[in-house]
Order: sequence, then structure tokens, then C-alpha cells
Amino acid sequence: MLVNVENALEELGISEEDYREFLGDLLTYANELVPQLKTIVDHVGQRKEMHQLAHSLKGACRNMRFVAAGDLANKLEKWGALEVELEPIAVYTELRKILIESFQQFGMKPTF
Repeated sequence: MLVNVENALEELGISEEDYREFLGDLLTYANELVPQLKTIVDHVGQRKEMHQLAHSLKGACRNMRFVAAGDLANKLEKWGALEVELEPIAVYTELRKILIESFQQFGMKPTF
């Protein structure tokens, strides 16, 4: 599941209109953050920065119930915290793809 809208509406106690407004905020945030993640992936020595940015993105995605994107951001966060070893470019690439697909479900077009 990419996005659990029903869960978000119920747990957050908001209307679909409010959810769409918050989605716009998440899109703006993702458009700023995703390119920064790519820069960090390209410079593998910046794991601390990855931990911080991925943690922030994970929280924003999970708040809006972007389930798959939140899980992938969590993997990058753990890599940044030196908790796991993985191929950050592969996870980043999948995260970017999933975010694009998630936003497209709502007719939104990311610019990252």
C-alpha cells in the first residue's frame, strides 16, 4: 500500500479537503528535501546529514500515511545512523519513485 488515506482521515480527524491541503504542504516539503537526499547519497560520507533529513521525511510521510515512502525513508535514516548497511542509491531511487507514484494518486506532480 502506498497511501492509507482512510486511516489518515480517521486517526487525524480531518476532512478530505484538509488532507489535500496538507498533501500540498508535504509536496512542497518533498520537492525541497528529495534533491538534498540525492546530494547526500552522492557523497556517502554525509551519513549524519542523511540521518537527520531522512528522519524528517519519514515523519512527514508517516503523518500523511504515505506508508511505503515512510518505510523507505526509515531505511535511509537507519543507514545514516550507522544502524544498517545498504545501498543508499538503490533505496533513494525507490523512495523517489514511490513518492512520485504516491503524489500522482492525487493528481499532484512532484518536481524532484
